[in-house]
Amino acid sequence: EAGLAVAEALGDPIRRARCLSYLGALAQQEGDFATARALQEQALDLLRRAGEVGATAGVLDRLSQALAELGEAEAARRLQEEALALRRAHGDVLDTGWSLVHLGDLAVDRGDLAAARRAYAECLTPRGGPLPPPVLARALEGCAAVAAAAGQGARALRLLGAAAALRETSGAVTD
Repeated sequence: EAGLAVAEALGDPIRRARCLSYLGALAQQEGDFATARALQEQALDLLRRAGEVGATAGVLDRLSQALAELGEAEAARRLQEEALALRRAHGDVLDTGWSLVHLGDLAVDRGDLAAARRAYAECLTPRGGPLPPPVLARALEGCAAVAAAAGQGARALRLLGAAAALRETSGAVTD
């Protein structure tokens, strides 16, 4: 909030947008998804008006997650696909992985197992280099959810075991 006040006093829309987005992320962590949505929408509007592409993908990602929590799955998917496109265009391998995981999660939620499988598989075979263990573990957990939904219990358990082993050996925490 102090950072937001400084950004407003300076008339800096990009810093203001970043502060709003961080406050939105905090609201989301506290389970206040309506506030998170409002703050992320304000941040996105500021970034788009300023022509700032670099920070836009992160705000789109966080807004997508807030919308998913509010039950607006289709809007969440569209925003996450936009975030993914921006991340790919900028060669951001790490955040591309996170967008793929989030798209996979959204696909599982709507019962589109084929789309979920594609998103998680792409995350596990990144084009731009290896992803860190937390992203890979989440992709494996997503694959486990797909397997479980498809009635493949033994496969789901193996995938969960692989994700747990990766987290344990790497020290990757659960998000």
